[in-house]
Amino acid sequence: MPTSVRADLPAISFDRDGLADVAIEPVKLGWRLPHVDVVGGYDVDVTRGQTVQVQGGIGGRFLRIVDLGVASYALWQTGRDRGSDLPPALTGQRERAVGVGPEIDVLLPWIRSKLTVRYEWEVTGRARLDGSILVVGLGFAARQPER
Repeated sequence: MPTSVRADLPAISFDRDGLADVAIEPVKLGWRLPHVDVVGGYDVDVTRGQTVQVQGGIGGRFLRIVDLGVASYALWQTGRDRGSDLPPALTGQRERAVGVGPEIDVLLPWIRSKLTVRYEWEVTGRARLDGSILVVGLGFAARQPER
């Protein structure tokens, strides 16, 4: 049963700071003006089988700070799903998926970091929901080696 919790938090500009919902299963934390909602999930007895995922891509560097290319992934489920809440239609099914799409990386040397944006369309999938993947990442160099 969802329960709302109120908390006194410092003033945050949602327009300026760009906060959004965060989902860490089974707990979901969502920012809704003017309060914070915390929603608890419930346990489900379903364990996904083992999977193998391969990711890769090809691209090139432009202007010394921009990498542009094509990224891809492939996923195979190698073990069976199990659990008392597993729907009968999924019994014995093995998940497979393949996706491809563009990726751009931009080096931000003034803050020793790299911004990555990747969008992959699922080209084929079996025993799963069809969907696309958007990945946005920001990596920081904790320490730069001496040259």
